[in-house]
Amino acid sequence: MTNSLMTRDTQEPKSFQAIDPENIDPAVKCDELKALNHYAEAQKETWSVAWAPDCSYFAWSCGNHIVQLLPWDRDNNCILRGQEDETHTIQQEDDDIFNNTPLRSHLNCADSKNKKNNSCQRRRFILNCKDCVWSLAFGTGTSSVDISIRRFFLFEKDLILATGLALGQIKLWSAYKGELLIKLIDHQNVVRDLSFAPNGSLILVSASNDYTIKFWDLNRDGNMFKTLKFTPCSAFVFSCKWSPNSKQIAAVGGNRSVFIWNAHDLNSPPRKLSGHLHTVYSCNFSPDGALLATASFDTTAIIWDPFTGDALLHLGHMCPPPHLIYAGGENGHFVRGVTFLTDCLHVATVCDDGYMRYWNLYDIQNPVMIAAKNNLLCCASSPNGAVVSVGTREGEVSFYKVPHEVPTLLHLCRMAIRQNVPSTEVDRLYLPIKIKEYLKYHTI
Repeated sequence: MTNSLMTRDTQEPKSFQAIDPENIDPAVKCDELKALNHYAEAQKETWSVAWAPDCSYFAWSCGNHIVQLLPWDRDNNCILRGQEDETHTIQQEDDDIFNNTPLRSHLNCADSKNKKNNSCQRRRFILNCKDCVWSLAFGTGTSSVDISIRRFFLFEKDLILATGLALGQIKLWSAYKGELLIKLIDHQNVVRDLSFAPNGSLILVSASNDYTIKFWDLNRDGNMFKTLKFTPCSAFVFSCKWSPNSKQIAAVGGNRSVFIWNAHDLNSPPRKLSGHLHTVYSCNFSPDGALLATASFDTTAIIWDPFTGDALLHLGHMCPPPHLIYAGGENGHFVRGVTFLTDCLHVATVCDDGYMRYWNLYDIQNPVMIAAKNNLLCCASSPNGAVVSVGTREGEVSFYKVPHEVPTLLHLCRMAIRQNVPSTEVDRLYLPIKIKEYLKYHTI
């Protein structure tokens, strides 16, 4: 079956609408990480990349069970160089650590002196997870547990890197010391995604191919306290994310699944968002929590209102788009990753057609910038809004500068309001209808 039969028109499908890629501004690469050749005997796929909340560290799953934990130069937007001689390889036997039990007592590395000179936080580490790494997430916070409760480990004294593994384990590491801290066991299959609650509550959510989403409380030594299932579809869960205010949890997966749960009432049925025609592979909230972006194998990314379930925009990666009867099959334009930029008006996506795209939500006919790169797998925006990191099947990572536009004062006000006011409450405000529509992003 030819590509022309998979589209609504008989013309050969393209990646862009009525424009050649040479006529789109190229994204500027500011740094890159090459594959680790000394691990060439095993697969190298970079299935996940992650940023520390303060951009002090970048984590990279580079294949062969290996994760590199690298200090990030926030001033020059690149990996902090000149410390190769200080790289530490961490290999600890699983026999040294018990399930949901710490390896050893922890000393607070992030004291005031070290915070000043970064002598502890800025070391480079190579972590051998002893299993294929599919997901990464950084977390930090302040414990809310009564001090009278005996705990083995004080996670709030560290920057934590969580690694989700192929056999269902989750290993937590100290980013400051490179130590394996604790191992969480309950999943029965690949852990596809991890997300720490942004409010510092030290709650970790994980998504797995065992059709479940699980919640782990690091305040209580990693206790798993809740399991949610993709029902009734029993689909793989490929991605899960907390909303910026920690009040919602989004998860996506097979069978066109997009669900949103109320984090304060996990026993209530989730809201199901309908619109994709194929597996949904990635999701990401906007920094103000007003929008949700999802990336799908149906060649599109959709921008949703997570409070109402309305689809606001469709970002097409194949022109003309696949015919409905073929949208659920192979098309060469699977969209594998999506991430919002900090201005809430730009989105980055990676697609099997070999392009990373920057989209302006006010003009979605074509992306505003692109970068050509084969075999793209994942992308993540830095918390400071400076760059987007992109991982590939060859075990490489590239860093691209983001488009720079000065947001209007009106948009900044919208972001500030929407951080605290859901779209379902906007209509109750005593404001003109046009302003309400603007606040709900209905003007994009």
